[in-house]
Amino acid sequence: MAREPNPRVLLLSTRPTTWLGKLAVAVIGLTLLVLAFFFLTVALVAGVIVGLAVIGRLWWISRKLRRAREQAALDGEFTVVERRESIRRIDKGT
Repeated sequence: MAREPNPRVLLLSTRPTTWLGKLAVAVIGLTLLVLAFFFLTVALVAGVIVGLAVIGRLWWISRKLRRAREQAALDGEFTVVERRESIRRIDKGT
C-alpha cells in the first residue's frame, strides 16, 4: 500500500543546480526580503499614526473635561435663618 502524493500540494524537494536557477532563487529571495522590509516600515508608521491619534483624542477629551470643571459654578438661592455676631478674643498668655 503505497501512498499516492497529493496532487494539490506542490513541494520543491531539490535545490537549483544551474547558475540561472540559483540566480532566480537569489533574486526572488531578495525581492521578498525587500518587500517584507517595506511592509514592516509601513506597518510601523501606521501604528505610530494610530497611536498618536489615540493619544491626541484622549488629550482633547481631558482638556474639554478640565475646562468644563473649571467653569462649573454652583448657582442657587439661600435664606439667612439666624444672624449671630460673635467676637473672638485672643489672649496672649497673660
